[in-house]
Amino acid sequence: TTLVDDDVIREIDDLAELAPVHNHPHALALRACKKVITPGTPQVVVFDTAFHQTMP
Repeated sequence: TTLVDDDVIREIDDLAELAPVHNHPHALALRACKKVITPGTPQVVVFDTAFHQTMP
């Protein structure tokens, strides 16, 4: 679990080549949420990459 800030969103975008179907759209959604959610409201992301890593 990671608290979202501008650096986290930028990093998600920077790693888009590793998960092109997911990363860029998620970064766009996080930016959109920041515009409409009350300032100061924490956003968090939960990455499940390790869970799926061992699945065939």
